[in-house]
Amino acid sequence: MTTSKLLFLSLFTILGLTLTACGSKLEPHYSTWDTNPDNGSDSDTPTDSDTATETNSDTGTDTGIELSFDVMDGGYVVAGPWHGYLDTWASGDDSTITPEGFSDALADADICVEGVIGDMPDWSGTALVTMTINEDEARTEVYSWAPEDVTNEGIYIDVSNPGGTELRVQIESGASKWCAVIKETGGTVILWEDFNQACWNNGGNYYAGEPIDHVGVLMPGHNTDDRPYSYCIDEMYPITGYEPVIDTEVDTGDPIDTDRIPTDWNVGFVGEHGMLQAQGGNLVDADGNLVVLRGMSLFWSLWGGQFFNKETVDWLATDWNTNVIRAPLGISGEIQGYLGLPTLEREKVETVVNAAIEAGIYVIIDWHDHNAADHPYDARAFFEVMAQTYGDYPNVIYEIWNEPLPEHDWSGTIKPYADFVIEGIREHDPDNLIVVGTPSWDQQVADPILDPIDDVNVAYVMHFYVGQHTGTLRSRTDSAREAGHTVFITEWGIWEGGYIMPEDPDANEWDGEVDEEKLLEWLDWADENKLSMCMWSANDKDEWSAILKPGASWTGEWAEEDLTTTGTYMRDVFNSYDYDAMAAQ
Repeated sequence: MTTSKLLFLSLFTILGLTLTACGSKLEPHYSTWDTNPDNGSDSDTPTDSDTATETNSDTGTDTGIELSFDVMDGGYVVAGPWHGYLDTWASGDDSTITPEGFSDALADADICVEGVIGDMPDWSGTALVTMTINEDEARTEVYSWAPEDVTNEGIYIDVSNPGGTELRVQIESGASKWCAVIKETGGTVILWEDFNQACWNNGGNYYAGEPIDHVGVLMPGHNTDDRPYSYCIDEMYPITGYEPVIDTEVDTGDPIDTDRIPTDWNVGFVGEHGMLQAQGGNLVDADGNLVVLRGMSLFWSLWGGQFFNKETVDWLATDWNTNVIRAPLGISGEIQGYLGLPTLEREKVETVVNAAIEAGIYVIIDWHDHNAADHPYDARAFFEVMAQTYGDYPNVIYEIWNEPLPEHDWSGTIKPYADFVIEGIREHDPDNLIVVGTPSWDQQVADPILDPIDDVNVAYVMHFYVGQHTGTLRSRTDSAREAGHTVFITEWGIWEGGYIMPEDPDANEWDGEVDEEKLLEWLDWADENKLSMCMWSANDKDEWSAILKPGASWTGEWAEEDLTTTGTYMRDVFNSYDYDAMAAQ
């Protein structure tokens, strides 16, 4: 959610929310997000899109624009104020698209395409259905068009996607292009301000109202695999005066089985140190003594959930000598995640938390979502359930937003979201540590210095990857700590630049030799500053940072041949730690 949306929503008083958790009804108190921005409807789409007329939300007056998507002979479309011809395009070696254009289409034809996008090493393969924004039927004049306001205007898009493929809306202004990922089939609204020149990670420039001449729906290809696809555009037209309806309905899944939770936390490392506190740039224990945590992060629960088990936690605590584990709850993705399957995904995290309590180590409950502010009610409801269930256990640390994106600024977006979620946690758990993400994938850790969270037990998150990040990030972290802010590195790893690769071009990503010089720059700095960290990741995905080779056991007891180069190296590092001595030095 962008800054302007949060500021818009914060003007309203919240009406309330009821959610199911542990068999009881909770009544959280909300003060930031509006449950119904006074549009008189439970839907953000027209009741009948064929006949609905757009109105100005400020005055309630009829704009006279028919919200329709009418296909005429020859593939000419009238879509609200837009009118132009449809065309198709496929790029990439061996890519196909059927039909090859809509010049033979009859009135009211279905706008559907199918085919295969050939793999391209540079990801350049695409399939596109595009429409000229304003072109007369005789094809003699083509005009550009621009929205009056990018903040409350956008595109209403209704697509069907029987191929289940990734789809994006693309707008064009001459050679410039912006896109937005279509996150759901059926009718949805995408605001102009959400269009980005690299919408898959929002790493480019945002659309700022430039005149556009084409709009369409694009499917991206892959770099190693051919991608079959099929999709249809059912409706697509601009709307104005749109006031987003915030979904306050949340589903926290079935009641938690509290019988599975260990009754005694007073064991192991946690038994020695108790509740953690953020103090003076570092973590201290219940007696005010410095504490250093080092451990592993698991992978996203929806893609690496096979490792969310007691045996893995025990093995990392004993054979790897870790005193903390991170459990990333995958919020949304190709196979639903927590928002679609709350009980299934939450139970994976519960299993890790329960195992950590029994093993006597700390555990980070991580809302693993780059766009957490899009789901504030879901996040708060989830953490309220966790706080109600585990708030009496000092093992628990709450990480409320994994890696905000570059467009999520601190004071306008991240902090209001954090205040909202923390308020819910503190109603049930007034004491345990909460860690808060910072802008640009947790890179701008100094941003909260002038506008900190008003909570005595909060740490700020920094993430780094050896071979990708430099001393600039360390300096930024030093600045935050010098200002008195505690920093917790909840995720770090080794990326391509942190390896010395063999000359064999067919070598796997995990076959390289760790670049020890680059790695020790980071580890020595972290040791010197007594920073707590979790390494990414205890998983067998074929990628640089995984500690396990593909096919390794899901339940620990990993032999030397199961470990990647990273895994072999880091197991020795973890076993070299004397945590009490590290804290005392």
